[in-house]
Amino acid sequence: MQRQRSPSGKSFGGRIELRLMKYTCVDYRLEMTLLGLRRRLGQDGLGDKERKDILLQIQKIEADMGID
Repeated sequence: MQRQRSPSGKSFGGRIELRLMKYTCVDYRLEMTLLGLRRRLGQDGLGDKERKDILLQIQKIEADMGID
């Protein structure tokens, strides 16, 4: 017998609930922007100002996403 889960993630009566998270295109866009900024940060030849600007953008996105 396979256990079932409900959206809240709680277990009841031999059933296990799944938690469903909403993942939007805005979330995806933020993740891809963050990835691009991190890649740019790893490139050679960045000036101090550009490096500082990229770090600030990364910090802001991470804070917006709650991963700071």
